[in-house]
Amino acid sequence: KSPTVLAQPIPALGNFYITKLAWFHAIAGLGFVAFMHGPRFFFMAVLILFNYFVLAPLSLKLPYRVWLALIWVFHIGILILNDRYRGYHFVSFFGSATRGLDSMSEMMPWNITFNMSTLRMIAYCIDFEEASHRGTSEMCSKLEEKHRGKCIECVSRRCACYKLRTDTPRPLPEYNLVHYIAYLFYVPLYIAGPMSSFNAYVSHLYIPQRWFGVRESAWYFRKIASCTLAIFAMLHFEHQHAIRLHAGVFEKAPINVKVSFFIQALGFLWLKFSIFWKFFRLVSLTDGFDVPEDMVRCFCATTTIANFWRDWHASFNQWIVRYMYIPMGGNRFKILSIFPIFGFIALWHDIEMKLFWWAAIMCGAFLPEAIGTAFFSQRKFSWLHNASYFPQVRCVASYVSVMSLILGNLVGYGMGAEKTGSSTEGALKEALTDTDVLMFILFPMCSNYITWRIKDAEYEADRRLKWEN
Repeated sequence: KSPTVLAQPIPALGNFYITKLAWFHAIAGLGFVAFMHGPRFFFMAVLILFNYFVLAPLSLKLPYRVWLALIWVFHIGILILNDRYRGYHFVSFFGSATRGLDSMSEMMPWNITFNMSTLRMIAYCIDFEEASHRGTSEMCSKLEEKHRGKCIECVSRRCACYKLRTDTPRPLPEYNLVHYIAYLFYVPLYIAGPMSSFNAYVSHLYIPQRWFGVRESAWYFRKIASCTLAIFAMLHFEHQHAIRLHAGVFEKAPINVKVSFFIQALGFLWLKFSIFWKFFRLVSLTDGFDVPEDMVRCFCATTTIANFWRDWHASFNQWIVRYMYIPMGGNRFKILSIFPIFGFIALWHDIEMKLFWWAAIMCGAFLPEAIGTAFFSQRKFSWLHNASYFPQVRCVASYVSVMSLILGNLVGYGMGAEKTGSSTEGALKEALTDTDVLMFILFPMCSNYITWRIKDAEYEADRRLKWEN
């Protein structure tokens, strides 16, 4: 298909071209963000320009490890300072004469949405560093050839998938200020995501996605509408959110309400995040930009903590893998990298004690899972995988992981550590003398067993598709 008018290139500084679409995204994004944040957007702009003109070019002068540590220290420090000073004020820097600028109305403080911008700024820096040092045409060709032979999405859609677009460095002239601003302030994804890499965003400027058409859009919108109806029904009939905010109500509830509450709490979070992540992704897809889908599976289809994070905030998980896990050594330091990763995730969401408790619970649950998976994946345990009772053993192990996820998310995004602990203790004491505890045990176990069977079938289908192509 011929490119649209907005995709036509126009001359820019130097001997390279920037598409009209990039200029449109940059100008529209700047206007949208300035309108939303008001005059205090100035402080955000200073940080963004400092990242572009100072931090990213330092990768050409400093050793890689030193530079990487510098950008992480800077951005983590900015997150802490933003929380401490609530986005800063003009009067603190320029005196009382600018007090009027601080009092001007704003739709949303810039420091609330800046966490998403922080991820994009780090992504730009690391993508720029990679393109500067390792972005040869030969390397890109090998990467594409290797990826297309193994990727199910590339095979089924007959086009480059998001991961290939992300892993392939762009030509250095494309790491320019216009693309940088357009990427940071791309309106459909600016407030909440899903997250996209800089390389993938620029790739879509020149080669938009073509696989997601009108029929797929209608089907996707139906998914969003069904989730919206489900969460309205939950809030109206089950009052799950009100119970979550008032632990005293939970303590007085009968045991059957208590045991169902733990599962429904995770369901409420899944529905809430799924609605706006899928909606923003739909807008982005209709604009030609394919980003990873968050909430890939229903929370009931969770089998392990690792799979939970791949399916829950999938775009953020892919960001963590590329820009944090791999630079820290990847699989060589898989166990040690768990702690800084979950610590950063907690700090990035919000600087609250309950979120650091959440990170501790996730580390405590993920650590034995990772060690156990690595240990029992050895060839000498192949007999266990072929045993008739292996599906049941796998199901029980998954149940333990799911329970830790439920409790961890209640601590981090619900009641907090103290209320969750007392409520869980009370529920367990009552459950020991009540038959309703069977629902609490059997529902996740049955769900895990069915999910594992589905995953096994999907694996076989993917294997056949690769073989046929």
